[in-house]
Amino acid sequence: MRKLILTGLFVLGLSCLLASGAKADSFDLGALAATPVTGWVANANLTTSGGTSGTFTLTFTLDNTSSGTVTINSYALQLFNAGPSESFTVTSATLNGSPLSSPWEDFSDTKLNNGSSPTCSGNTNKGWLCVDSAAGGSISPVSITTGTTETFIFTGTYSNTTPVNLIDMMGSGTVGNGSKWAISGTGTGGTSVPEPSSLLLLGVGLLGLAIRRSLQP
Repeated sequence: MRKLILTGLFVLGLSCLLASGAKADSFDLGALAATPVTGWVANANLTTSGGTSGTFTLTFTLDNTSSGTVTINSYALQLFNAGPSESFTVTSATLNGSPLSSPWEDFSDTKLNNGSSPTCSGNTNKGWLCVDSAAGGSISPVSITTGTTETFIFTGTYSNTTPVNLIDMMGSGTVGNGSKWAISGTGTGGTSVPEPSSLLLLGVGLLGLAIRRSLQP
């Protein structure tokens, strides 16, 4: 009996521990170039502490295994569902393990401006994280050489919202053959884990079954 109860408590505790949201999506940036190339991709992984308020971590990678140097001007990712009281704040931002610095800058609840020189200013949209290479006042395209992976990690808090089911991305730049790439839409290969409430209900149900069996003659 004791073993069954302990097993149920363990499952319940594990369910609570795992009660965090996780979203992942990938983006084939090279396929969107005027002359497509292979090996230029982005991946976004968003984890949250669960519920409608808490903490989040976004890991965003730009992976260049193409045959040439690529550039990126700016990008924006929709992380949270928009709403009148939605808000999120970035408390830490790093690039390859170091604090994010010029020419990069980030903005919460802001989407790219689709002008000739897109930046994150002047186009506010809730739920979006916007990052551009315009800390100096104008876009400074960042080169990423072949065989290089750039890893951005953002952490922060959110309230009165939930993560989107599928991550959207906007961005632009050039690829090694000199053609431009641009994206505005949902990625491919998106995955997610069960919502926190589902995990919690599973744990409670299993705990109830364990207790019930322990009380049977």
